[in-house]
Amino acid sequence: IVHRQFRPQSGAVEQLAMGLVTSRCTCWRDEIAREVEALDDGGLLMQEVTADVPAHPQKLTTEVDPNIPEFGEIWPEKWGITIEQLRELMDSCRQDPAWRSENTVQDLVNDFVVPLTQGKGVGYALLCNAMAPKEVNVIVSNCWRENAERLVENLENLVSSEDVMFICGLALYQCEDGVGPSIRHQMGSTPEESPFMRVLQHVQR
Repeated sequence: IVHRQFRPQSGAVEQLAMGLVTSRCTCWRDEIAREVEALDDGGLLMQEVTADVPAHPQKLTTEVDPNIPEFGEIWPEKWGITIEQLRELMDSCRQDPAWRSENTVQDLVNDFVVPLTQGKGVGYALLCNAMAPKEVNVIVSNCWRENAERLVENLENLVSSEDVMFICGLALYQCEDGVGPSIRHQMGSTPEESPFMRVLQHVQR
């Protein structure tokens, strides 16, 4: 599903953000995804939250790359990636002998994106655009178990070369290595402060 700039009715953004936050099609990695397996009758997560965790930004510093400007805190509105950059990632994966055409988005993130971003503290999208973070104008909500190659092919037919996409698995820092914010810290405790809500509110302006 591709969400472009739009003017929703009152409450529609909140409903869509809640739907993204509580979806089975989560960008969380395997060990964290176990927390979202149980859904109630209404499809909402049955997840214990022990304490409020405010949403955290990613940080672009010279520790990520000594050649980049010291941008500091970067929030989800600029965790974007272009279709050309996504295509380059897929082409690179296909050249790897370990890649399989049946790989899912989960495989793409866990087996290829995580190693590329390990120790950097920022997601793949921000790492690609460390010299000039790109402002999102398209939100892509996809299934974690969707075929990765098919997703890229579909997006090639849906977005333009000027579009900048928020794709959760590539936008969030997925490594859980203590170098950058954890997934929970990036998500925050409420739909209102989640990356999805921030980006949805941004693209509707």
